[in-house]
Amino acid sequence: MKENKFANPTMRRVHKRGMQKRASKMAGTKFRGVIQLESHMEVTLVCCLEIDPRVLSLKTQPCTISLASGRVFRDKNALEAHLGRAGRKNPIYTPDFEVLLKDGTKSLLDAKHSAHIEKKPEYLLYPELLQSFGLSLLMVTEELLQGPLYYNARLLAPWVGKKCPAHVLEQLSDMGDDSSSYRDLHLHHGLSQGEICMALLNGLLKFDITASRLRQASALEANDGCTRFLEVLKF
Repeated sequence: MKENKFANPTMRRVHKRGMQKRASKMAGTKFRGVIQLESHMEVTLVCCLEIDPRVLSLKTQPCTISLASGRVFRDKNALEAHLGRAGRKNPIYTPDFEVLLKDGTKSLLDAKHSAHIEKKPEYLLYPELLQSFGLSLLMVTEELLQGPLYYNARLLAPWVGKKCPAHVLEQLSDMGDDSSSYRDLHLHHGLSQGEICMALLNGLLKFDITASRLRQASALEANDGCTRFLEVLKF
C-alpha cells in the first residue's frame, strides 16, 4: 500500500512480520512520497540505493512475475485476471525493489536474511531463472546489510543531494592530499557531522563504508571527487 498520494503503489500492504502494525516508513530523494518497508534490512538497502551514485530512481514491490513464463504483471490481481484460475496455481514472485541505473538498465533487488533462504533454498535459483527471462535480480543478505554498512548508509542517506558549503570546500582544500581523522576535521577544521557526510557523498573525502563504522577515530582520505567507494552493490 502506498503511504501517501505521491508514493508509487506497491503490490500489498506492508506489515511487520507476525504483527498487524505497519513497519518502517521512509522518505528519500530517489522515490516518490513516503514508502513502507518490512524490515531493518530493507531500510538499510534503500539507504544503500540512496547513496549509490549509479542509481537514478527506485520503486518498492514494482511488479509480480510469473515464474513459469517470466511474464511481468502490475500486481497479483492483474496476473490472476490474465491467467484466470490457473494464475492462482502459478508460482509467482514479487521483488522488493526495482532500480533504474544511470546507464539506462533496470535491476530487481531483494533483501533476504540467510535464515529465510535456508528455509526456502529455491530463492537462490531466482536470479538465474529471472535472467533466463531477460530480467536482472540481485539478492542481498545480512552479510552486507547488517555489518558496518547498517550504520554508515543510514548516517549518510539523509544528506544525499546536498552540496558542500563554501567554507567546507575551503577547509578541505587546506588538507591537500593528506588524510585526516573525523575528530580532527570536527575539532580543528570546524566541520559538523552533516558537513563531513556531504563531503563523503560528493567524493571530496573517501572512507571504506563496508569495513568499519564511521567514528571519531576514523581516517578519512582526501579525494578527487570519485564516488565509486559508495557503490557497494554488485549490479
